[in-house]
Amino acid sequence: MNSEVDYDVKFANTHIPAITRGTKWLTARYGFESTVSKGDIASLCDEEGNQIALVEITRVEVMSVQAFYESDFDGHRSYSDLDSFIEILHEYYPDADIDLSTHLTVIWWNPETITET
Repeated sequence: MNSEVDYDVKFANTHIPAITRGTKWLTARYGFESTVSKGDIASLCDEEGNQIALVEITRVEVMSVQAFYESDFDGHRSYSDLDSFIEILHEYYPDADIDLSTHLTVIWWNPETITET
């Protein structure tokens, strides 16, 4: 993997163990401002911005909140119902007006090729 970082992606510290164990390999982001592409290198960081791993992006899709919830992807935690998912999104993005049709950028990486730093 090329080690030149294209962008940083911050995670809540509660997600770091799942990332380093390889059980979390995707993230859904609202208002993600970087242009993310397959093959890019991302620095995964904790809440304070400390790099925990480098990953190569393997897939990127933009989809609605509802479509993401209904897909129930492996590599991401599951939610008991759609309202719970929207509630969690509001916790991460308190100023955003998030509803079923809000678009999220979904970013995947290969957990087998994660490089811890």
